[in-house]
Amino acid sequence: MKPTLKALSASLAIATVAALWAGCASSGYQKGEKTASHLESTAAEIELGKARVQIALDTLNDLMQKPSEDLRPQYKAFSSAVSKVAATARRVNAKAEAMAAAGQAYAAKWDEQMATIASPDIRARSEARKAAVMASLAQVQTEYQQTKASFNPFLADLEDIDKALSLDLTPAGVDSLADEARKANAQGADLIKSLDALTTDFRDLGAKLSPLTPKPVGTPAN
Repeated sequence: MKPTLKALSASLAIATVAALWAGCASSGYQKGEKTASHLESTAAEIELGKARVQIALDTLNDLMQKPSEDLRPQYKAFSSAVSKVAATARRVNAKAEAMAAAGQAYAAKWDEQMATIASPDIRARSEARKAAVMASLAQVQTEYQQTKASFNPFLADLEDIDKALSLDLTPAGVDSLADEARKANAQGADLIKSLDALTTDFRDLGAKLSPLTPKPVGTPAN
């Protein structure tokens, strides 16, 4: 039996009310949880990037300091490492952008729900907490941009060394890049420290925005 127009209208009305109720019932903490997830995901990618930067430097140093009779395997290892650093950098950037967008959505949801709080005292406390959380998010984003500003020229130098070696993979060609290799090592050492600190800061803030209470240090996993 075909549903009547009246029945269809009633079903549509029920579905609409249900959708509106679901939207109203969603909690702002879920936006915070999503932001925390993006922070952790970005931190994991930054940590991978740090490891790959070290590998790129190690393979470069192996080629520069202990060149073998056949330079091709060492060069291929270095070139592959540089490509992986570049790929990880692109993923970190995408994840950082997603994290920033999630933070903005969290702030908007917080404002939306905070406006419905009747108690002036509770609303003021919530406003203070929002300001603190958003300041922390802004801080890690600033740290990320500062690290990115030092990372980009480092990666550009590695890629230039890669290109130069691809054109002149000879003992003399390797020797001609000794100064550039030393510069890359100095930049890389500072960059690794920055990436390490950035990973820690991202993870710490992610834990603070999570609805899960951190376990005390030394608590065994289930």
